Amino acid sequence: EVTAPLDGVITRYFVDLGQNLTTGIQLCEIAEISSVKVIVNVTEKDLPKVKLGQKARFTNDAYPNTVFEGKVLKISEALDLMTRSSEVEILAQNPGNVLKPGMFARVKIVLGVHENALVVPKNALEQSLEKYFVYVIKDSRAYRKEVKAGLVFEDAVEILSGVEAGETVITIGWHNVNDGTDVEIVS
Repeated sequence: EVTAPLDGVITRYFVDLGQNLTTGIQLCEIAEISSVKVIVNVTEKDLPKVKLGQKARFTNDAYPNTVFEGKVLKISEALDLMTRSSEVEILAQNPGNVLKPGMFARVKIVLGVHENALVVPKNALEQSLEKYFVYVIKDSRAYRKEVKAGLVFEDAVEILSGVEAGETVITIGWHNVNDGTDVEIVS
């Protein structure tokens, strides 16, 4: 019977059952995996945006529908000269110990939070030169409104001004209407 001075799980064995051993031989590797450290490389261009304590979210192939959360724990003071990037360590809880050492992750570091932001689907936005517009419906008519766009996501755009929460925005078919056109909402 062999005991270890710490709690954890055995992640690797270095000997086989029945093997003759001598003093000082490493038997196994033990890791405490209730929390994990995720290491990502951040390019020098994006490095000034990363701060200690920032939230991070990540997924991995083993659990593609689960989003894990952590916080930036450490930012390396030196860049890798070949990749022009710096290592950033993220500490995350490991519920159920499902994450294993050596797994790959797709990480997104949360650079800012815009609470109570007004967003519209990206396909509802019309861009003309450097201006943005949406069509809203009021009294069964479509009205073109200029809006000021904020953050742009894969499928949505933050609206800083131009429309109010609760207004009905045309998301499909706005290409076929003009300002003041009579419209009927269909499901």
